[in-house]
Amino acid sequence: MSDPSPVTHNTSSSPDSPAPAASSGSSFAARGSLLQQMWSGALTNYLRLAIRLLKAVFLTRILLFNLGQDYYGFWTLLWTVFGYILLFELGFGKTVQKYAAESAATGEKERFSRVAQAVLTSYLCIGAIIALLTVVGAWFLPSLLKLPAGDHTYYQLTFLITGLGCAVVFPTGIIPEILTGLQRLHYRNWAIILNQISELIGIWLIFRLGGSLLAVATFVTLNNLAANAIMYAVIKRLLPWLQLRPTKVNRLVLKEIMSFSAFIYLMALARLVLFRTAPLIIGSMLSMAMVTIHQLGTRIPTLMRLGTYQFQETLGPTAAMLHKAGRTSELQKLLLTSQRLSVFLGLTALTVFLPLGPAILKVWLHVEDTTVTTIMTLMIFNSLLFAAFRDAPWELLLMTGHHRLLASAAVLECVANLSLSIFLVYHIGVVGVAHGTLWSNAAISLFIFLPATVRHTGIGFWRYLLRVYLPPLVTVLPILVAAWLLVRDIPLGNWNFPLIIVAMAVIGGACLIVGWFTCLQPPERQKIIAFAKKFRRRG
Repeated sequence: MSDPSPVTHNTSSSPDSPAPAASSGSSFAARGSLLQQMWSGALTNYLRLAIRLLKAVFLTRILLFNLGQDYYGFWTLLWTVFGYILLFELGFGKTVQKYAAESAATGEKERFSRVAQAVLTSYLCIGAIIALLTVVGAWFLPSLLKLPAGDHTYYQLTFLITGLGCAVVFPTGIIPEILTGLQRLHYRNWAIILNQISELIGIWLIFRLGGSLLAVATFVTLNNLAANAIMYAVIKRLLPWLQLRPTKVNRLVLKEIMSFSAFIYLMALARLVLFRTAPLIIGSMLSMAMVTIHQLGTRIPTLMRLGTYQFQETLGPTAAMLHKAGRTSELQKLLLTSQRLSVFLGLTALTVFLPLGPAILKVWLHVEDTTVTTIMTLMIFNSLLFAAFRDAPWELLLMTGHHRLLASAAVLECVANLSLSIFLVYHIGVVGVAHGTLWSNAAISLFIFLPATVRHTGIGFWRYLLRVYLPPLVTVLPILVAAWLLVRDIPLGNWNFPLIIVAMAVIGGACLIVGWFTCLQPPERQKIIAFAKKFRRRG
């Protein structure tokens, strides 16, 4: 993904070429095209997302119908509780990605080995802490939760098995991070796709054979370990010299790691506060019914975010490689091109969901409420801000030494969002939370991310706007107006799932077809066609 303007390097003049090796040794990353790796990662990201959504649809039915309300509620609560294990990650995941990508560009094997072993050792210690907390939590579980009357031993045992399983799987979480850093997301994604399919089939078989919730908890742990074992086999093929084993952590190495991961952790905490506190604010200041109203209004924007973020994940490792190799002009071109495509994806998603949102809510959730629709509309524009100003720049700025700026922006947004949301909820009700989220995001996007991105590209402000935002706007706005005019005259009662799918396909397809000619430059189209032909031959 390179900008159409010419590149004037003698060697490795585009992201298609492997990074030049540093004097410390040859690059140990597999010698593939960075562009090909990015497209492979993006396409398999979308496939992984599709499999994940399908699995969620069927698995919810399987679990609910076979467990009953009590056990299903307990299972949901388990993964809510153990979801907070991500707080123990301490930002080390992105750190491993960064060092893996930088080492792939320079061939610094010893440096990466020290970092990987230090992180693994830390993860093993954290896993031990998780196991200890699980044992304590299982012991006090009956007093912490309102469990059904009767013997609580089964609930305690299930909690124990699930928590200990998380403790065992947690240290192996370094493995997918290494693959991501090496820009081998397609290997990671295929392993996860296999994991998701086997989880669905395995849980279905467990219930068909008369199994229980305890058997499901055990199987999920083993299945996750198997997926990480497959990814580890890939890493051993790519990096046969890498020894992932615990070791005594050097204080200087840990200090170097923490100088980056501490800011990642701060950003993770800020995001957790942003995404977890809205229900608490609404529930404490309004009512539980208003919590439901807000959640219903965020369903479609959440799907929009999932659909627009998948290719940006490939940018971080590539940016780290190019930055470490000193390929500044290529990094700038990568940022320009990826940002233009990200804007296009965001506007395309808005064109699909903004006119069709009320119909989707009506058919999917049987909701026809003006408050829900208002929240949905505000949050759709909030999702557009992420795609248009933040997603791609965040990945690239994070991996090129701007983590302090990003952490400061995250904390500032957290404070602004909470303050504004509380103030507006008091004055205008539940819609105030959506307004607080949208306008704090807009301020951070326009006054922090946009100036930082423009400076990083090395071109003027107006030139940046013309190159990044004008092609997507020219492409999408006429289609949005046409879709809005056509959809507004169809009564909500006339919509059904097949009609919605057809409408989404027509609107989205029109954006993609026109965008192929207006948002992509001829060299980019040629590269995509060449990649598609190569991918088809491999298949």
